This record gives sequence, C-alpha cells and structure tokens, in this order.
Amino acid sequence: MNGDGGGTATDWDTAGAIRVERGPDWLFVGLGEGAARRDDLAEGVCRLVQASMAHRVVLELDEVES
Repeated sequence: MNGDGGGTATDWDTAGAIRVERGPDWLFVGLGEGAARRDDLAEGVCRLVQASMAHRVVLELDEVES
C-alpha cells in the first residue's frame, strides 16, 4: 500500500492499487481500478480496519470506473 498514511503491504494488494491514509480514529481506503475488481476486497478492507483499530472507514472510489 502507499499513501501518506504509511500503510503496509498486504498479500491482497499485490498491484499497489490500494491507498491507505490513517487518522486517530479513522481509515481512508482509496481503491484503484484493479482493487475494485477483487473478490476478496471486503475481507481485505475488514482486516485493515481491525488491524488499525479504526472506528470509521471511508472508501474512496473516485479512481474506479463503473
């Protein structure tokens, strides 16, 4: 993962299509085109939220085409 939040790479983000920014109690997860097509996206985001102990999560989908 990349971004100003200093996220760490996970096994489901092999293409670097996920951007994570962290705050005191929140997690912003920006999804690129490849990440939005993954079958295990929900599980991966849940693992990120649990690992960071965040109470709020925002999925940024502005880079994803419908």
